Order: sequence, then structure tokens, then C-alpha cells
Amino acid sequence: MSLHPHGDRTAGSALSRAVRRGMAVAVIAVLALAAGVVGASAAPSPDVATVRRQVEALQEEAEAATEKYNATREKLKTVTVLLQAATSRVDQQKKRVEEAREALGRLAAETYKAGDLQALSIFLDDDPQTMLAATGLRSTLSDRQAEAVAALVTAQKQLNDDQAELAAQRKQLTVETARLSTLKKQVQTKLAESRRLLSRLDGTQRQAITRVSKTLDREALEKLGITVPANGMLDCADVGVDAPNARAQTAISFACAQLGKPYQWGGDGPGSYDCSGLIMAAWDRAGVSLPHNAAMQARYGTHVSAASLQPGDLLFFNGYNHMGMYLGKGLMIHAPHTGDVIRVAPARLAQLISAVRL
Repeated sequence: MSLHPHGDRTAGSALSRAVRRGMAVAVIAVLALAAGVVGASAAPSPDVATVRRQVEALQEEAEAATEKYNATREKLKTVTVLLQAATSRVDQQKKRVEEAREALGRLAAETYKAGDLQALSIFLDDDPQTMLAATGLRSTLSDRQAEAVAALVTAQKQLNDDQAELAAQRKQLTVETARLSTLKKQVQTKLAESRRLLSRLDGTQRQAITRVSKTLDREALEKLGITVPANGMLDCADVGVDAPNARAQTAISFACAQLGKPYQWGGDGPGSYDCSGLIMAAWDRAGVSLPHNAAMQARYGTHVSAASLQPGDLLFFNGYNHMGMYLGKGLMIHAPHTGDVIRVAPARLAQLISAVRL
């Protein structure tokens, strides 16, 4: 057998070229990966202004979901009361039906002794009214017998109606409980997204967002002629609230005593509040019972114009998803949003959609 050295060199050369190409591809892949890593690490920092706007939008959405949650919770309270009342009515009506049956039973015994077996069959039937109609014996019954049958029929009909109402209230309770759970998740999702956005910023950038909000508030307050303390937190005593009456003064004093306490969605005190929870608690101290929901509170009292506002009036914003209490001098006290505290702030009258005097 003869050897072919040239053929071997050709094969070796081809193999060498294949190895070099493979190595080249590997190098390119590594370089591309490295470039990707570098590019990722060199990605521009999030734009602070954009993040601030996104966070504010999420806070508003969370507040809207909070007020829906509050409204559902108020409705759930009502449904629970109605359910308790319906349950009580059914229990009472069952007793009335039993009493009517017992009275009819006594008549049945008397009828049996008298030998009137045809009438007896009516008293023993589950549906005496239908039995009466079928036999045509109504006219032959005594007044006492007819009244006993009628009493049972009426009591049974009322029991059926009460049981239907009880079933409806139980169903409504299930619906509202599920809705409450859904809204709770919506609030938590919005707040989690807000935290995620802020987590993309470093400490300096987060401080910049806080400074923007404080600066805007400070500028608005200074335009109203208010001297703002160095910490940016006004006290009610700093502005001198002149309440129109003792009742409003009681509500204002309570609200002012909560300054600096944290906003907590769904909160109604004593350690934290949301916007409608704060107003509810303040006016409760003044003897006025309000629901824990801004839109519901807007239906109380008398509507007033922005030009005729007095301290203690309720102010509503953002589709009835936020509210505060007017303090006079263009100021209000309110619980702003998650991450903030109860504070005295500009009343934002240009954004006012409604005002109510209690």
C-alpha cells in the first residue's frame, strides 16, 4: 500500500483552518458577552424627573384604589348589618310559622274528634291554601278554622320572603368580601411598583425627589405669605386657624394633633391615617359620624364654593380619591400618600372638585 503525504498535509491544513475558525468564533462570542456586560454596567442612570412622575402617578393610583377599598369596606359593614337583621327576621318568622302550625294542629285535633275528616285533610296538608282551592271547601270552614289556615299561609309566605332576603344578603357578603380582597391586592401592587422604581435610584437621587416635593410645597406656602420653618413642617399654631364655631374647632384641633403621623392606606387611627380616615376621625370627635370614604363624605353636609370656604370645610380632589380639611388662608391639613405624613399644605384650590360644610 502506498502512502500519500501530500494528502495528509492537505487534511491537516483543513483541520488547522477549522480549529482557527472555531477559536475565532469563540473569541468573538466572549468579546460580545464582555461588551454586553460593560454596556449593562454603563447603562445610564434612571432619569430622576421621570421616576418622580411615575412614582407620583402610582401613588395617585394607589390612593384611588384605597378609596375604592374604603368604600367596599363601608358597604361590607352595611351588608353585615343587613345580614344580621335578615337572620333575626328569619328566626322570628320561623317561630311564628311554628306557632301557626301548632294552632292549626289543635284545630285538626278538634276536627278529628268532630268527625269532619274532609276538613281534617286540609289542616294536615303541607299547603293548606292550595288544598282549599282544589277542594272548594273554603266556604264550609268555620271562621276560626279559616283564620287558622290564613295565619299559617301568611306566616309561611313571609318566612319564604325573609329566607330569600337572607340568601341575597349572604351572596352580597361573599361578593363584597371578594371585592375587598381584590382591591387590597391592587393597592399593594401599586405600592410595590412604586418601591421598585425608587429602588433603581441611589440615595442621592431619592433625596433629590424628596427635595423637589418639599421645594414645591415651600414655594406655594411662601406665595401665600406663610413663613415656613426650616424643617418644612408647619404647625397649625404657625398659621393661626380661626374656626367659625366650636364644633369645627374641635374637629380642627383633633386633626392638628395628628400632624406628623404617617399615612397608612385604610388607616383610621390612632397611630396612622389615610386621607378620609383622618377626616372621619376628626369630625367624629366633634360628634359627626362620617363613613370612611371620601366620595361618601362628599354627600354629607352642604356644598360650598371655593370663594366661601371656612376652616373645617372638607375639600375633595382627584375624582374624590383624595381629600383634606380647610384651615383658612389657602391652607389645608391632609394625609397625603404612602411614605408621607399628615401635614399642613397649600389647599390646591385650583384642583378642587368639591367642598362640603358639615
